[in-house]
Amino acid sequence: MKVSSFTREIKEELTLSWIDVTSDLRISLLSAFIRANGVISFSNRCENLTLEADNAQVIKFIYKQIKETIEDIDIHFYF
Repeated sequence: MKVSSFTREIKEELTLSWIDVTSDLRISLLSAFIRANGVISFSNRCENLTLEADNAQVIKFIYKQIKETIEDIDIHFYF
């Protein structure tokens, strides 16, 4: 039997239940996630937003929401 934490189960449930969200809801979600887990840095006239998450499903979900909201954004993953 696999034991999973309550927060992990909630995060996974949320990422699976947001199949079709409106753009307003998507922006609100991204804003909340970025505010809680993001760091903005500036170097060489470049702006970088770094986001951290422990759960792979959350990372995949946030990536998808960002790509659907800002189509011409350049996203990189670092592990």
